[in-house]
Amino acid sequence: MTRHNYIDFSVDENGLWLIYGLEGGNNTAVVKLEPNSLKIELAWNISLRHTKVGELFIVCGVLYAVEDVKNRTTNIRFGFDLYEGKLLEDVNLQFSNPFVNSSSIGYNPRTKELYTWDGGNRLTYPIRYKIRTYVMEEPDDIDNEVQNKTDVEIFNV
Repeated sequence: MTRHNYIDFSVDENGLWLIYGLEGGNNTAVVKLEPNSLKIELAWNISLRHTKVGELFIVCGVLYAVEDVKNRTTNIRFGFDLYEGKLLEDVNLQFSNPFVNSSSIGYNPRTKELYTWDGGNRLTYPIRYKIRTYVMEEPDDIDNEVQNKTDVEIFNV
């Protein structure tokens, strides 16, 4: 989301998302849509000042914020796990805008890359995954299943 647009569409392994600033406030809204009907499946109101970040994108159910899109070197210092509803600790990934004007950042779940539009140039950034394991809590009559979740590391090439 930048000054050039009001709603970002994002796609990851979990589906189709909308990211937008809430009218009359500083919070950021995230909505997960059912891809065929576009009905709202889930929605979040996140205390993130959308006017103070350069770009937002979602990877593996985690909302990330790029600090600045007008500096050659910047950072991703915000990560919010939408499914667990919690802020990720210690998110500090270096990110580069080689043409100093990123107007769009998105994730491609098929290629596992970030795509950016930076000063009229399409750029890609490969992502290396780190698998995290957690146990889903289920009612006592159902066995617990081990689920996999991913963290993201972005490489500037």
